[in-house]
Amino acid sequence: MKTKALRLYGKEDLRLEEFELPELKDDEILAKVVSDSICMSSYKAAMQGADHKRVPNDVAEHPTIIGHEFCGELVKVGSKWAHEFKEGEKFEKFFRDNYQDKDEKEITLDHIWDMLGK
Repeated sequence: MKTKALRLYGKEDLRLEEFELPELKDDEILAKVVSDSICMSSYKAAMQGADHKRVPNDVAEHPTIIGHEFCGELVKVGSKWAHEFKEGEKFEKFFRDNYQDKDEKEITLDHIWDMLGK
């Protein structure tokens, strides 16, 4: 299956590319991104390339996909997650560095509702 994404190769080197996706593994989920916002950290990564603290040093050889605040639809769900997620479900997510209750620093709106006791 082919996909298209904006990938970072280095300082001010962003490329919109189409490429082949690897076969989905049991512990993975394939999602179609419908909307992605550009925040200051994405902008800084694009301007600084490997000099940015969160951009890998080998980004020129192994480009990274820009964006971490997005929403979309689940396309395929690996067997490990099939009990929790279904194909066709909509989702939203964003990351925040100072969120103390989750090790992986990922927050979804469901986590926010949990924190608020909703």
